[in-house]
Amino acid sequence: MSGATGSDTGAAAVLAGGTEPAVTSIEQRGIEHVPSSSRWGGPSSLFWMWAGAVWNVEFVVYGGLAVVVFGLSFAQAVVIILIGNLFYTLFAINTIDLYSSGVTLQSLIPRLKRLHCVAIDTVVCGAFAAYAVFSSRFFSLLADFLLFIIVWLGPWCAIYLIDAWLRRNRYDNQALLNERGGRYYRNGGVHWPAIIAQVVGMVAAALWLNAYSPYVSPLSNHVDGSDFSVFMGLFFGGVTYFLLAGRSVKAEAAQCAPAEAGQST
Repeated sequence: MSGATGSDTGAAAVLAGGTEPAVTSIEQRGIEHVPSSSRWGGPSSLFWMWAGAVWNVEFVVYGGLAVVVFGLSFAQAVVIILIGNLFYTLFAINTIDLYSSGVTLQSLIPRLKRLHCVAIDTVVCGAFAAYAVFSSRFFSLLADFLLFIIVWLGPWCAIYLIDAWLRRNRYDNQALLNERGGRYYRNGGVHWPAIIAQVVGMVAAALWLNAYSPYVSPLSNHVDGSDFSVFMGLFFGGVTYFLLAGRSVKAEAAQCAPAEAGQST
């Protein structure tokens, strides 16, 4: 985590190895590389951000306190807990998701500032979440989302893992930040082997997906309603990316070694 303040003076202090910024400050950095001198966050300072995303079982304690201490009925306690968890889900647990989504949006449109990306994501995601939560089809929408998400998630995961394995996790940090040109810009900023592998993996996953009742794939129909979509997406997406990009990615990784040595000096 880098330093973040609302003023140039505070930002300069953090860049110079200053103290931790205020809790109410806004992160000013985007997708650019954060130098070591600006990284003030450690395991203890990041504890509460981590806790806010994983302590979603505390409502059990709140329910017991509402009944035992405040004398509420079971029905009243359930209603209060549901309302509280609705706001928790919409705002607290999604903070890390909004952070990741904002960085992704900024990587697609580098001219947007970090604050603008987070604001856009908050409005769009809030609208979709409100529609789903207050819809009479909430459970069906949630089930459909969870069933179909694996169609793109499996191939994406395989492409990422194969790429990291081919590179041995060696990247050119400066080239990753180039908005135009550079080692990773390729064909107008698009890496076609990855796009093709993603599409192939998604098609393969959809051919053996059992998302009853909206969609049941042909292979699922012929094999007793089975669902091997995750394995199909991982295998075909990963193999396709390896065949299309294996040689070029290894060459890029080999070129990164001299670049890293130069940066370290």
